[in-house]
Amino acid sequence: MLGVANREGGYSHEQQVDLEAIAPTVVQALQRNKENLERKQAEKALKESERRLQAIIDGPDNSFYVKDLNRHFILIKKHLEQLLRMKRDEVSGKTDYDLFTPELADYYKMHDSKIIETGMSEQLEEVSDLVDE
Repeated sequence: MLGVANREGGYSHEQQVDLEAIAPTVVQALQRNKENLERKQAEKALKESERRLQAIIDGPDNSFYVKDLNRHFILIKKHLEQLLRMKRDEVSGKTDYDLFTPELADYYKMHDSKIIETGMSEQLEEVSDLVDE
């Protein structure tokens, strides 16, 4: 709805037709402006969320990683990067079998299966002595 008022002498029929013609364009422009504002707010919230997640990943706590349901690494903490002597982008997309001994990969696979079945995360004892040297 586009409202106009307070024109001395009112509006002629021709002016009313012109206003009605531009009304959809004005509404589209306002809608586009609203969508841009919402997109910017969503982008800002996403960046803040990513910053918080990265702080968790890189924080001083225990090792931290994220895998997809096919057990491919998506994110790893710097501690794991140092332990594996590989950069994050080198680890991304790999499985435990690509990175560890078969015994350790089997151990992690068993642990991952439990998490997938229950939907609950849990703490895992680090067994770095089984990492390939």
